[in-house]
Amino acid sequence: MRGRSLAGCVPILPDNRLCLITSRHSPEDLLFPKGSVKHGETDVDAAKRETQEEAGVEGRIVGDLGLFEGVHWFILRVDKIHDWWPEMQERARLFVGTLTCLVFFTFCGVDGPDEALMRDDLKPVAHSAISQLIHGMFNLAP
Repeated sequence: MRGRSLAGCVPILPDNRLCLITSRHSPEDLLFPKGSVKHGETDVDAAKRETQEEAGVEGRIVGDLGLFEGVHWFILRVDKIHDWWPEMQERARLFVGTLTCLVFFTFCGVDGPDEALMRDDLKPVAHSAISQLIHGMFNLAP
């Protein structure tokens, strides 16, 4: 029997900032939106739905980052930022520059360099998305 499928997005704004959310269970953790793929739903549709529910942003998929730790990740070019979204009372939404994001995920932490702000399982996703953004593998023009 196949386990639960998960899909998520790395949301990128037109100015190339990234959208992060806080974990519902550990508000000090920064995450990319992700969640379960519902029956009859594609990974892309699930990733976009979860991104809207958790981060309040919508857009189009412009890249496929593949599977990391059992989650199918996509790059979402944000074209709409909502003032209200379903999980806004449960999570904070942050917009950070790609360089800031890369430095935080790699070197910085809450209690020092060994305490990364992002969970270890999401670091490869952030690095891959930022690398692709920096190297222009996708046309991310607004």
